[in-house]
This record gives sequence, C-alpha cells and structure tokens, in this order.
Amino acid sequence: MPGMSDMHVHIFMSASSQAEVMDPKASFESLEAKAAEEATRMLLRGFTAARDVGGPVFGIKRAIDQGNEIGPRIYPSGAMISQTSGQVHAYTPKAVRRAVEAGVKCIEHGQVLDETSMKLLADKGVWLSLQTLEEAPASASPETRAKKHTVVEGTDDAFKWATKYHVRLAWGTDLMFVPAQMKNQNSDILKLRAWMTSAEALRLVTHDNAQLLALSGPRNPYPGKLGVIEEGALADVLLVDGDPLANLDLIADPDKNLLVIMKDGKIYKDLLR
Repeated sequence: MPGMSDMHVHIFMSASSQAEVMDPKASFESLEAKAAEEATRMLLRGFTAARDVGGPVFGIKRAIDQGNEIGPRIYPSGAMISQTSGQVHAYTPKAVRRAVEAGVKCIEHGQVLDETSMKLLADKGVWLSLQTLEEAPASASPETRAKKHTVVEGTDDAFKWATKYHVRLAWGTDLMFVPAQMKNQNSDILKLRAWMTSAEALRLVTHDNAQLLALSGPRNPYPGKLGVIEEGALADVLLVDGDPLANLDLIADPDKNLLVIMKDGKIYKDLLR
C-alpha cells in the first residue's frame, strides 16, 4: 500500500511535554533532538509524509531531506499565527464561515460545525482536516474538560455531515505534549471505522491526504505524486503482513505488521531479510 500521511501534527511539541517546552532551562538543541527521534519513529510507523501545522521543524526537515536524519517528508507551516489570547483553530460555524470568506482552503478541526456550514464547505470546495480526539484527562481543569467534551461530542456529526455532502476530507491526529501518546498514531486510524469502510479509511490516510498536500503547488517541497502506487509516482510504499482491507487492525501494530517501509525508493525497514 502507499505510505500513510498525517495532516495535523506538531512534531516538535509532540516529542516533549508542555512543561519541558516551556522550561527556560531547556535548550532548543535538546528539544530538537527529541523531535528528530520522534520523526524517526513516525516514519517507522509507516507515515512517510507529515503536515506540521505549527512548530520549529525546519531544521529537522532539512536534516531529513539531506539524509542526515530519518523521518517523513515534512510539509512545515512554521510559526503559528494567532489573535491575542487565542489560536487559529476553527471549530464554530462563525469562525469557519469567516475563514471561508477570507479565502482559506482548508479548515482545521471544525468539530462544532452545524450542517449548513458543512454544506458551505462542500459548495466552496474547501477541505476539512478532521481528527478523532480523546476526552481531556481527569487532571485537566473543569473548564478544559467541558470544552474538550464539546469537541469530542461534535465529531460524530462532523464526519456524518462531511460524508453526506462529500466534503473534501483530510485526516490527522493532533497529538501533542504527551510523548507517550504518539504510539497511538496508527490506532487512531481505526476510529475512522465509525464512519467509513476500511477501504475508505485507507484511501483517506494515503491518497486523499496527498491531494491536500498537492495544493502547495509551485511551493511544494516534494513535487510528484504521493498516496498512490503507480509508475512515475514517488516511491513511498508499505508492505503489510496481511490484507488491511479485510483487517484494518493490522495497521495499528506497525512494529509487527509493517514488513517493509520504503520512502522515495529507499528502504528504511525490511523484515523479509
């Protein structure tokens, strides 16, 4: 199958806790080294491309591209842009409509959209990058838990309406600040079975995600076709021990079930030898 891609990651901030990132005594070099190690693990989980939507990953991307580090193709956003006391996330109908009117081509999150706004995305050809998020931990404040619950609760409607109106969907994990969670990057794909078949889920995390990356146009750092296995495409290939169309659970255990991992024609894992 083609290499998988994750359309909403923060590689730098997924490799360390929030306390570690905010620690004034922590050196950038040490945090970057941890992020580079996480990038390697991401590739070895079968993710040959990643859309990093915020964080200082240009150095890691450059090292990977030059062959000095091992990791996925990174499409970097760089620094986050935010209004005072907020983030660029877009969840509500008002926020999403304002973004669409401003010419935004991809909405991140959107789990609190109403059906009318979802139809607007379809009519305008705007992408929706969705995630299947978990409830906030018990240690979080009551306000944080309540906000997160609203988002998690809205996920079902968001996927159902996106499917109903044929919205251009992308998929990502948005795991960050809890390094131990990153091992769940693959198992998050299994949650998609609540709204789609195994074949549809696999197409989403390979072919469909790649179409969003292609919107980079002339600024695409990796020109070429991703998300497919065909002559002339970029050679990102996974060999699975079994048929993931029949058993999507195979994808959740990459250490055991991904026998070969190839990126750009180079083999980074080979259990057949």
